[in-house]
Amino acid sequence: MKPLTIILGTAITGIALMAFSFNHLKKSSTSESFCKAPSTEIDAKEKGYSNFFYDLRTRFKPIQKSKIQSAQNIFDIAYEGRSKEVFEYQSVSIIQIENGKRTEIKSTGKDEKLTPSQIKLLRNADYSSNFVIQADYIMRNHETGKLEFNYFSPHFTVVPEKQAYHSLGKKAILQHFKKGNYENTYRLDESKLQPAKLYFTVSTEGKLKDLYLDRTSGYSNIDSTMKKLLESIPGEWIPAENLEGEKVDQQLVISFGMEGC
Repeated sequence: MKPLTIILGTAITGIALMAFSFNHLKKSSTSESFCKAPSTEIDAKEKGYSNFFYDLRTRFKPIQKSKIQSAQNIFDIAYEGRSKEVFEYQSVSIIQIENGKRTEIKSTGKDEKLTPSQIKLLRNADYSSNFVIQADYIMRNHETGKLEFNYFSPHFTVVPEKQAYHSLGKKAILQHFKKGNYENTYRLDESKLQPAKLYFTVSTEGKLKDLYLDRTSGYSNIDSTMKKLLESIPGEWIPAENLEGEKVDQQLVISFGMEGC
């Protein structure tokens, strides 16, 4: 006798295939995730610790300003491999993001080639600004031969050609947060934990400015401690530089608490 899980799985698959045959176009679930940062867990399995998350990076995937300045096609910016599955574009939009949300500042084209309006929008993007490429298209399912709706929406943060960094390095900074937050994170109630983001800017003088908490971790003592720890990191911040070697401000983000957007 077949295991019950195999029987149920076969039956569910059959029902799903029958339902699929009635749909000529279907929204695919293969779209790209945009906001999940590469995870950097700090001793998640260490005895006495919760699965507390720390990371230091730009808000979204970094892209140099010089690269978007010369872009003529969305795949000069985004992953070119996605172009191979496109049967027909429905629309391609460049959308500016502010405070983590899409704005009405956008420009839409018909295909992967950037329009003059889209090129202008990209070339006017400042350092540390964010945008998304929203491409809606039709693809052909290789297994069924049917046409399906799909999309990809990679998110980007505009960065200088030489990004700001700290003399101690990222790993040491994350260890600095872990050590300073030990008492706060020891055996906390993870059900109350939330994904938090602490924004700050490294100035042209290598100083920190414009610190602000985008959202809480669910624990006010952890939030306030993270700000103090950021300001007390030993060593020095090295300012970002543009293509001409001029120092420029750059915004960075510390994610902590629960991993998430």
